Amino acid sequence: MELELHPFEHSSTTKLFEVRAEWHLTDDNVLHLHSTVTGPVHFLDYDRSSAPEAKDELWKKTCFEFFALKRNSTEYVEWNYSPGGDYQRYRFSAYRERLEGSPAPLATDAKIDWKITGESLDVRVAVPLPYEIQKIQICWVMKVKSDVPSYWALGHTSSKPDFHNVDAFHQCGA
Repeated sequence: MELELHPFEHSSTTKLFEVRAEWHLTDDNVLHLHSTVTGPVHFLDYDRSSAPEAKDELWKKTCFEFFALKRNSTEYVEWNYSPGGDYQRYRFSAYRERLEGSPAPLATDAKIDWKITGESLDVRVAVPLPYEIQKIQICWVMKVKSDVPSYWALGHTSSKPDFHNVDAFHQCGA
């Protein structure tokens, strides 16, 4: 099912973009995500990496993020990917309570494919999940070079942008 992501706040910049995503979970618990940003993507700001590596603070520029909440638990995992190749994963025991050992290495556990053209930015991710999930959140931070970041998600339920708020996550099946 294709879903539309929504900006936290509408502005003259966010009106230039459209963001869509779809996802499915395989029987072997691999999460497949596909998201497309349509608009003047050549204005998006992100670091280009010749040797992609795990980095913190990818959200300060354009990045694709998703979160998976463990079934019947408060534990969740956050994945971040920059169009320039850098990445990160964090584990949390509850709302913004990072588990010891997080960030965790992820170079071997995910497959990612970026396609960037004049008017679209397309990402496909396949990642084995560490547990059965109950909810998912799919998000983008989009930083236009001459503007403040915009925060896009399936839903927003807080008074400020907060991708960690599980109340805004999308329910996964029964």
